[in-house]
Amino acid sequence: RGWVLDPIDGTKNFSRGVPAWATLIALTVHGRAVVGVASAPALRRRWWAAEGRGAWMSEAGGPPRRITVSGVTDLGDAYLSTTDFRTFAQAGDLQRWLALGNACWETRAFGDFWQHCLVAEGVIDLAVDRTASTWDLAALLPIVAEAGGRLTDFTGADTYAGGSAVTSNGAVHDAALAVLRR
Repeated sequence: RGWVLDPIDGTKNFSRGVPAWATLIALTVHGRAVVGVASAPALRRRWWAAEGRGAWMSEAGGPPRRITVSGVTDLGDAYLSTTDFRTFAQAGDLQRWLALGNACWETRAFGDFWQHCLVAEGVIDLAVDRTASTWDLAALLPIVAEAGGRLTDFTGADTYAGGSAVTSNGAVHDAALAVLRR
């Protein structure tokens, strides 16, 4: 057993006073993230999941509610969130970022933990992080998975080990990866 902690995910937001930052906590067992918590006190929201027990969120101290991913099945109808386009440009992936944005219905840049939690809630359908670390993803994996979604790297490997991350409702995942691989 081990813990993976990110005390302030969204440090740039935190340092500027933007309320979209969170503390991320994951419990791993034999290298698998089995429990995840994302607590965003400035947003007054918390998301959590445990393997086999579903994904949940609470808002402003209200009662917990179970969350699930969206039912969107076509990439052309998907709502996409990505991180800063410059991270894609620095990695030589700007054209892929543009192609994915053009393949989707709508794009925004919620970034960091929040975009992945919004995927788990079913508010958006797809989130892409060009650069992510283990501590950015470990807590999010159980939340997204227990909500019915998927978290992989750009190659499609089911991993929270970092490098890159794609979370989705599962239905648009392979289509998004195909665009990112072109």
